Amino acid sequence: MKLRIHGDSLRLRLSPSEIDTLMGAGRIEETIHFGLDQKLVYALVLTDEENRISASLIENAITVVMPRQWAVEWAETEKVGFETTQSVGKDGTLRILVEKDFHFIRRRLT
Repeated sequence: MKLRIHGDSLRLRLSPSEIDTLMGAGRIEETIHFGLDQKLVYALVLTDEENRISASLIENAITVVMPRQWAVEWAETEKVGFETTQSVGKDGTLRILVEKDFHFIRRRLT
């Protein structure tokens, strides 16, 4: 799973095998190690309790939550992804994108 952060924008891009893992386990995560026991964890988690995509940052972990029903449609169709915004109070909005990795989409179509 690729993580891209640019300004107030957060993008997760998943390969087909990562989407399979997400659908099976309900969660996929990666860790970036910075040394000296410092790391950043980022995860995409499916939920049956929310009807929107949201993101949080708690103790060096970015968690994006996505409705399971949306993920099922996404995994089983050619739908590329989802984009939403989340209010972050006086700081404005956070743009959140969850997408299939185009590199892998092109490879599957050829």
